[in-house]
Amino acid sequence: MSVRWFVVWASLVLTLVAAPAFGDRIVLKDGRVIEGEATVDEKAGKVHLTRAGATMSFELSDVVEIVEEDSSIQACVIPIQGPFTHLRTAKELASTLKLAIAAKPKLIIYVVNSPGGRIDVARALVRLNLQVPKGIKTIAYVSGNHRGAHSAAAYFSTSCDLILMAPGQAIGAAVAFQPTASGPKAVNEKFQSAWRAEIRATAEAKGHPPAVALAMVDVTVGAAEIKLGGEQRFVSARSLKSLAERAKATKVSFELVRVICEPGQVLTLTSKEAVRAHLARAVVPDLAGILRHYKVDAQKVKRFEDPLVEAGKAYRQAKKTLEKDTKELQKLFAQIQRVDPRAQRYMIDPQTHAFTDSGAAWRKATGKSQRLVKRALSRLDQIDSKRKRHPDLSLDVTEITSLRTDLQTYSEKLKAEKWLKVLPAR
Repeated sequence: MSVRWFVVWASLVLTLVAAPAFGDRIVLKDGRVIEGEATVDEKAGKVHLTRAGATMSFELSDVVEIVEEDSSIQACVIPIQGPFTHLRTAKELASTLKLAIAAKPKLIIYVVNSPGGRIDVARALVRLNLQVPKGIKTIAYVSGNHRGAHSAAAYFSTSCDLILMAPGQAIGAAVAFQPTASGPKAVNEKFQSAWRAEIRATAEAKGHPPAVALAMVDVTVGAAEIKLGGEQRFVSARSLKSLAERAKATKVSFELVRVICEPGQVLTLTSKEAVRAHLARAVVPDLAGILRHYKVDAQKVKRFEDPLVEAGKAYRQAKKTLEKDTKELQKLFAQIQRVDPRAQRYMIDPQTHAFTDSGAAWRKATGKSQRLVKRALSRLDQIDSKRKRHPDLSLDVTEITSLRTDLQTYSEKLKAEKWLKVLPAR
């Protein structure tokens, strides 16, 4: 396999020499993926990309990855390990899937090992996974020390074409709840209804039993295996009586094979139980077993970073810089208050209150205040930009808007009063 890729971070000291690569794709921090012939120039800190006879240059620090075209990739492996915590995860997975799909593998394997977490995060990941082209099979391989795909991770797994599980794992328990200081709280019925329909539709679209998937999110329905007219089916345990009566009325044979989960219980299945319930296809000891089954050369597997981990890193970095920006903004506000032109002393005529220096000191004070206000607005814009890029950051949009309005109003007032010749009333 001739895959040559470089992960470039701003803090990394590169030891690359300028060398051409052909059929490359460069991935930028803003998510863009651009194809062409790439040359890395370490000395200049640039990446030059030639396409259609034209050359574009990018700062090395703005490039996340350079990938040489390699049509020999057969499988891409993406870890999904840990809790679903940050909305930023969707952006990380989107970037990863762009690269994975561009490699044209026959498989994308998600190694799922998660206790679950936020439903909104799971929904965003599911939407991305459902957009993978049909020619690429998506597999959720449930394996790891969390012992399964629970809650939101179970929902994500149902969005894959195939669910495979390692021995001793579990999948399910995806009932929605609202975390509060006093403990989990049930969500309203409107949300529950949409959540039930969503997981049922996702399972149905991917060929998983909708009734089994539904029992993972709805504690009232349960799940059962029956034979109706000799055909195996998975249905809601709550509907058994009505199904039996309908079968009798229409003279269709009805057999209750087993109740998988009674109404009132949340469905969680072990690896073997999930296979028996047709939610998982098979129990596979390890990832290598999956690769062997699909005749994938281990040397032709492309492995990616975990989007959950990358989102966590991005969040922590954004939080750190936000704290720095906030402290700087607080300092600027303190300075603005200290140098308020109206709070300063000036030489004035006691009769007319006119400035004895024709307002020179006043103009100097207002100019200084204007510069500080401009810096404060710039810092506020940086904070707001981080809020938009990192929706997980706890920032009050209303407060940001209010502060910006106050600063702009004060700036206009300073501008209007700059050329005063008489000290204004306080």
